[in-house]
Amino acid sequence: MYDQYLNLNPITTGTILPKHKGIMVSVSSGTVGITFDFYRGTVTGQTFRSLLYFTAGTSVLPAQVYSVPNALAAGSTAFYIN
Repeated sequence: MYDQYLNLNPITTGTILPKHKGIMVSVSSGTVGITFDFYRGTVTGQTFRSLLYFTAGTSVLPAQVYSVPNALAAGSTAFYIN
């Protein structure tokens, strides 16, 4: 089953993201690591931080992210999608 995404919005690093269905990451070449803050499922208001690696191309992370705390690596862009 696939989700339908209708909107693509740029991410401003260091800010809390509005409600969304996922994150789309585009990497021009190589592999880059991007740090995300995720919602902690059962505890209201708490988050955890994780470093995820993406290879060249476009990837969709179908999860709601709290924020992207650090600047994105050179050659990568990220958007939140609805």
